[in-house]
Amino acid sequence: MGLLYFFESTAKLNEQGYVHSCLSLYNALKGSRSLSIREIWKIPGEHKLIGVITVDSPGELDSWVASSYEHLANGISTVFTPLRPYEDFAANVGDWLEEDTNISPVHCVPKNGLHYFLTFTVEYEGMTQEDLFKVWFEEGKAALGAKKSGIVRDLWKVVAQRKVFAIVCVEKPGDLDKISFELPVMKKMGDKVQITCKSIRQADDWMREVREIEKEQFRMSSSRLSTAENR
Repeated sequence: MGLLYFFESTAKLNEQGYVHSCLSLYNALKGSRSLSIREIWKIPGEHKLIGVITVDSPGELDSWVASSYEHLANGISTVFTPLRPYEDFAANVGDWLEEDTNISPVHCVPKNGLHYFLTFTVEYEGMTQEDLFKVWFEEGKAALGAKKSGIVRDLWKVVAQRKVFAIVCVEKPGDLDKISFELPVMKKMGDKVQITCKSIRQADDWMREVREIEKEQFRMSSSRLSTAENR
């Protein structure tokens, strides 16, 4: 399966304009032979792409940087964070608690709706590690159940941190509040959990819009040039 990494790529607008910056940002990732993209999303209102990739070795990230120099020179910065499948983490917690887990990879059937990227950061001040693991094990079963239903598109544990990333799909924003209130981890230790939320959209949809802007700009430029030549 390879190694999993979360990426966050940000483009700075330059003198060549918005469209050029967007194309450079998108092509730096989609055009790579070193990275296999599993998820790629645009954060609305920001010059930023996020997602999850797989590589065979950490060195392939360096290979990507070397092969993407042209895009990087256009002001694109990318940060990579190592991940592991949430199912793998949940199974490890179950083993530690000596629970009969029988956890296997869960396949999600994507559905239409509003998509959000959530980051859960868990502290456990005043709790033992065993107490934390018991809650996290219960949370893991609930999360994987939500993945089967399509509410959770996918989720990952950040390596060596008490942090989980998730992509969720709901019909309306209020549904996300309702879901978060019902999570076992929020019911039992909500004061120790921090959640950040970002609205996201499919990067491919965004790029089609950018290319339409590019075509319109070219059409207008050609029209102005033709008008000037006819004067």
